[in-house]
Formats: sequence, C-alpha cells, structure tokens
Amino acid sequence: MLKKFALATMIVAGCSGTPGASDAILNIGLQDPPSTLDPAIAYNIPAVGISHLMFNGLVAFDPQAKVAPDLAESWTISPDGLEYRFALRDGVTFHDGQPFTSADVKYSLERVLKPATKSPGSAFFRQIVGAPDVISGKSPHAAGIRTPSAREVVIRLAAPQSYFLQLLAMGFGSVVPEGRADDPSFAKHPIGTGPFAFERMIIGQRLTLTKNPRYFRPDAAKLDGIEVHLGLNEQLETLRFERGELDVLGVFRNIGAADYVRLSRDPKWKDAFLDAADNSVHYLGLNTGMKPFDNPKVREAVARAIDKRKLVTLLNGRAVPAEGMLPPSLPGFDPAHRGYPYSPDRAKQLLVEAGFPEGFSTAYWTSNSQTSLKVAQQIQVDLSLVGIRAELKPVAFPTLLAGVSRPGNAPMFGGNWSQDYPDPSNFLPTLFHSRQIKPSNSVNTTFFQDAATDRALDEAERPGIESARFDTYRLAQTRIIAQAPVVPLYHPKNVDLVQPWVKGYRIHPVWPLDPTGLSLAK
Repeated sequence: MLKKFALATMIVAGCSGTPGASDAILNIGLQDPPSTLDPAIAYNIPAVGISHLMFNGLVAFDPQAKVAPDLAESWTISPDGLEYRFALRDGVTFHDGQPFTSADVKYSLERVLKPATKSPGSAFFRQIVGAPDVISGKSPHAAGIRTPSAREVVIRLAAPQSYFLQLLAMGFGSVVPEGRADDPSFAKHPIGTGPFAFERMIIGQRLTLTKNPRYFRPDAAKLDGIEVHLGLNEQLETLRFERGELDVLGVFRNIGAADYVRLSRDPKWKDAFLDAADNSVHYLGLNTGMKPFDNPKVREAVARAIDKRKLVTLLNGRAVPAEGMLPPSLPGFDPAHRGYPYSPDRAKQLLVEAGFPEGFSTAYWTSNSQTSLKVAQQIQVDLSLVGIRAELKPVAFPTLLAGVSRPGNAPMFGGNWSQDYPDPSNFLPTLFHSRQIKPSNSVNTTFFQDAATDRALDEAERPGIESARFDTYRLAQTRIIAQAPVVPLYHPKNVDLVQPWVKGYRIHPVWPLDPTGLSLAK
C-alpha cells in the first residue's frame, strides 16, 4: 500500500534543467507518491507506470502487446529454445551520459535475482541457469547470463520457456547502470536510458520528469517533460482536469463512477473519452472439488443463469462481457470464441438433470468492495431465478484470497486475474493447470483437474511458432470453458478522458501511460 505524505515539503532533486512554463509539459494527477522509482521493486500501477517512463529493457511491448526490440536491436534463439543471444544497440547512453553496455544488462538482471534487492520479480527469471543459486544467496552471479562483448548478451535457460521474451519486457527487465543501483539513493533518484529523466520530487506536491535529449528511439514523445501532480484525491483530480490544469484523467486509477456518468453525458466531454479493454478478467469461480460443483451440469447451469449484460450496465458500461478468460487485447485472443449463452430455462433444465429440481443453497464468497458487492448482488438475483440460493459472504480482499486458496472451503467465489505480462501463459496455465493445486495457497482456486487440458497447456508452453502456440492455448481455453470451473463475467475497460490539445494519445495494453508519439498543441 502506498504511504501518503499529505503536506510534506521534502524535495528530492535531480541535475537537469527544470522545464519552463512555455514548454510542452504533460500534466497528470496522482494521489500518493509512487512507492518506489526503482524498476526492480516497482509492482503497483503508479510505481510501474512512472518508472517505465525512465527505463528500457532488452525488449519492449509494442501497442499490440507483442515483443519488439528495445535496447537489443535484434536477437536469435537456439533451436532447442535454451539460449537467447541479444545484439545491443550502439550509441545508447544513460541519462547522465554514461555509455550503456552489456555489463549493465547482466548487473540489472542479477540484481533482480539477489535476495538483498527484495524484488517481487525474482521468480519470473528463475528459469535462467544459475538463477536459483542467486535467489537463495548461494552465488552473486548467474552462470546463464554471459557478456561475450560490450554489445552482446547471452542468456541460457535451464528449460525452454516460450514466453521468456515477454518476461524480459516487464518492468523487472529494465536496465540500470552497473553498480549505481546499489546506492540506497537510487530509488529516489533513478537513472535509466528512457525517454524521460528524473528531475525532482516534492513530496505531496509534484514529481517532475524532463525530456531525455539523448533518447535513441525516433518515435519518442514530442514533449519537454511530464509533471505528476501529487496529493490529488478523486474529486480534486477531476476538478483540476475540468479547469484545464491536467491533460489526461484516468491514467493511474479509474475515473470515479459519479464523475464518469456526469462527464460522459456532458456535451463538452462525451466525445473526448478513449477506452480499451484491460488485460484482466473478472469471473465467478466454482470449486470443482466441492458438491454440488463437482457436477459439470450444475456448473453449466450456473454459467447459463448469469446475464452478463446487466453486469456491464452496473459498471456504467466500463467493461465488456467475457466469453473466455483471455482478454480482448491479449495476444492469442480468439474473437470467435463463445462461452455458454444466457439461458435461464436451459439452466433450470440442467439442474433437473443433475438431480436438483428444487435448486440448492450455497455460499458465495466475495470481496467487500463496493463494486464487487454490487456485482455479486446482481449475480445472486440471477441465480435465484433458476433456484440457486446463494448466500453472500463478503470479506476483506486478503481474507478472500486466503479462503479460496484452501480446498473444500469456498464453494463459489468472485475472482479476478490481471496480467503480470501480456500472454496466455500468464492466465490459463496459472489458473487451471493441475500442478497449481496445493494443499494451501493454491493458485488453481477452482481445483480444476483435467488431463487433456494439462497436456494442451504443456504443449502450448513449449517454444515453437507463435501462431501455433496461440492456437493450442485457444483449444485449451475452449476445453476449460466447456467444463465451466469458472464463469467469465467481464473484462474491465481502461477509460481515459483527454483534453483536445493532447495529440497522439493512446491507451497501451500494458503500461498506464504510453508517451510514444505524444504531443501537445495548446
């Protein structure tokens, strides 16, 4: 959780020039300061979003969430899928002018692995040869990361991992200057190679980033800087946007429900909204290890009883109905895939066939947040119309996570999953492979087990032609949804409101703010 510094006046300053009033400065709002500016530690939306503006990795996610060159201009993968050889760009420097070399890459990845860093990203790189020894503190270096020259990095894996490039494109793969990040002050004054350099942060007031004149990408933003205004609650942020003091609303958090309804009906603003489906899914989980949800017909009945269109209406239209678990903007998404259609009559018939002509009673665990409760109450009504009496059990989110991860505990529950990286491998194997079932802290919280699904998911994770891999994931998803351990409900939309003078703005499928090609025309 971010710590709030309401009226503090501490200043953390950089060394470049402060943008002038006439410069092209993008102004956005944020309530609390980011928890860190160190990309090895950043793991929440503001911290990840702001650090992304200052750093690059070997590879990056393009606007379609596909892997593209970044600090590495090209790479090759060995036929066995174990060795990745990256050719680095020439002439790249850090914000302070220090040249970028392969030593910086090795240092950055090993730093994420080291226990002293306490990086949430260490597990993502565990497949690198020697990484477990670094994670455990047995060795300071991973044997699988080599630097044959200043312009070349070789990474060897212990076993093939088809989505390894996606992992490198995460914020945890950001490159920092060798040795510099060991200084505790680095998190407050970061130095990267990215399009913007850290200038200063006045806690409780603003965080200032300035244009990196040495940036190597030709499609960089046409901005002189970015000003993040701190200490703005939801209402104040909206008010300052309407006054023209902020350029974009909705970057780091959703626009408040009441303000969204009001502004979307206002002729001045209703055509200025941009939206895109988020790479996440909200679903109703059914514990297949508990009666009556061990019966596939009961699970199908639940799936057919829920009217997802009503849920989207409850969310002010800021969502799209989910047919499967893979979000629309995720690579590998199949627009032709369809789940069970809404059909209360068929749901009743299935319950009769399953031996429940009078329906049944069950417990429905849900987060006690306002939105989750509102959704759960509507689902409760839909289920009651087919004879399923669901008693709501609202609990705090940590309690919900602990409760659904234990076998035989939560028969029905509200769940959601957001990407760590934009690939089906972060959704389907994680949530539905039988290896994710544990005696406690199970990630497969529906306790779904299906040998054919396991085989398909294993096959999809093997390196090969990307389109074939996605086809295998699509087949696995079709099999999963047909057996209904979950009922996909909706994919939330990211909705931003943009001032008319902001040009080239787009919602990126991974990053909260994508400055590529952005300009201001005031």
